[in-house]
Amino acid sequence: ARQLVRLLHDLGYRRGSNADAFHHPGRTAVFVGDLIDRGPHQVEVLQIVRAMAEAGTAQVVMGNHEFNAVAYATPDPERPAEFLRPHNDKNDRQHQAFLKQIRAGSEDYLSTIAWFGTLPLWLDLGGVRVVHASWDAAAIAGLGEPYLDDGQFVAASHKDSDEYRWVEHLCKGPEVVLPDGCSFEDKDGHVRHHARYRWWDAQTGTYLTALENPSTTPFPNHPIPDPPVQP
Repeated sequence: ARQLVRLLHDLGYRRGSNADAFHHPGRTAVFVGDLIDRGPHQVEVLQIVRAMAEAGTAQVVMGNHEFNAVAYATPDPERPAEFLRPHNDKNDRQHQAFLKQIRAGSEDYLSTIAWFGTLPLWLDLGGVRVVHASWDAAAIAGLGEPYLDDGQFVAASHKDSDEYRWVEHLCKGPEVVLPDGCSFEDKDGHVRHHARYRWWDAQTGTYLTALENPSTTPFPNHPIPDPPVQP
């Protein structure tokens, strides 16, 4: 939160005498999601960003962590006693800092989850397009509208649905299956057999050059068959 306040000041944003939302006489801030699950001051970050969004001095798109938070808090209507995002050890660890800081089940928590559910997946502002991970025209056309309704949240939480694939592309980026024998550990120590594709770079096309963090992964330098998304 302190870094965010410092950055807003550097960009010329100011608060009024009553500590209202940050504002700028000629700018609108755009936040690209993932406001939670990292860092020690998540509640303060949310307070700053939400106040700006509600005052019209900022816009916000949904990241995969906001989507996951809604799914984690929402019972699955198709699977009694379960949630759209399972409460397993892996998901609990990823989300625990946010849940502890905001106090899971509190009024602030419920209000924040409801607000997350109102965020768009993308913004098309004319000369600027904003999305958390990947501007996928097919996913955007499939969903139709940038705001998910309750039924789409449910469908997007089930891996056998088109909605799941569309939201994954927009909020996480498209992935390719790694060749046999190739895997890597992510920053949380989970072994991955899929990797995100550098969809924005038309000059790349091999596993070695097209995937995230190629310098730290032992991927072969041969072509990726049928890349899932083109820029």
